[in-house]
Amino acid sequence: MQEAESLLKKSIALDPEYAHAYQALGLAYLLQERFKPEYRGLSVELSRKALDRCPSLGIAYKIWVPRYEGIQNKWIEQEMEWRDSLAMDPNELWLLDNYAQWLVSLGKNHNAETVIRRFYDSNPLQARAVVTYAWLMASIGDHEHVLRVADRAEELGDKSCNVPMLRLYIARAHLTEDDMLKAYGALPDRCRTMTRFIETVGPRVLFSAKSDMNARKKVLDAAAAIILKGPNEAMYIGIGFSDLDLAFEAIEVGLEQQTYLTTSVWWENSPQARLFRQDPRFAQLVEKLGYVDYWKEFGWPDGMCTPIGSAFVCEK
Repeated sequence: MQEAESLLKKSIALDPEYAHAYQALGLAYLLQERFKPEYRGLSVELSRKALDRCPSLGIAYKIWVPRYEGIQNKWIEQEMEWRDSLAMDPNELWLLDNYAQWLVSLGKNHNAETVIRRFYDSNPLQARAVVTYAWLMASIGDHEHVLRVADRAEELGDKSCNVPMLRLYIARAHLTEDDMLKAYGALPDRCRTMTRFIETVGPRVLFSAKSDMNARKKVLDAAAAIILKGPNEAMYIGIGFSDLDLAFEAIEVGLEQQTYLTTSVWWENSPQARLFRQDPRFAQLVEKLGYVDYWKEFGWPDGMCTPIGSAFVCEK
């Protein structure tokens, strides 16, 4: 990420009117805010600069609008902005990619699949399009073809951490402890920064925690210990190991800290995620966040939450 920041700053120095460089640097700062509080606010400033130079650059506005105060429902506002941006530039790859990921964060998995298929079908030879499609299939629980698609991305020259992380993700979902250790061992060193929690508790402890109660306790204790510094990681562990008190506490901490939370995990097609959505606190959470008003306007999330009269229920 440091190298990316340096290159983007050089791009801006060489061409102060290059809107995409401001947008990309703003996104880089946004992704790092949970680790570097000093970056908070910079993404908004850079997004505004990008928009000043290119009003149709939809993704720049998407960084800014979640922080925009004074709107009634940010999700409805964002949806309209996504649609306006796509109307201006219907084939903009980053726009399609990020719109699909945004839809997944709201439980609109099938809508996201339609968008990402458009992205993928238009760019079947672009590694990023292929690996993005693979991640989406993984997140919505369509694991059958994920590894085949990931292999295709690698054949097309993908050198990021995406493919090895996908293999680890699928291994954790389906395979044995030895398979998970093998997938983890295959991670390049440069990707290990993305698995800090695994390093903290030890891969063998984590991967055996679903069947070994002592290992499970170690994992949950470690997650509780980092809840203030890493609410996103603690939330993920809480949901994955069905410690719902830990999961909801981590979410509350993350919301208070304005930390980026990977809410796509809420909508996964897994027994653990379904149990999480069945908890009465989940319905209270999505209503508090404004999701329900958005769903009333643009459709409910694929049967995971459904209206009943003037109320609604999740995972009935």
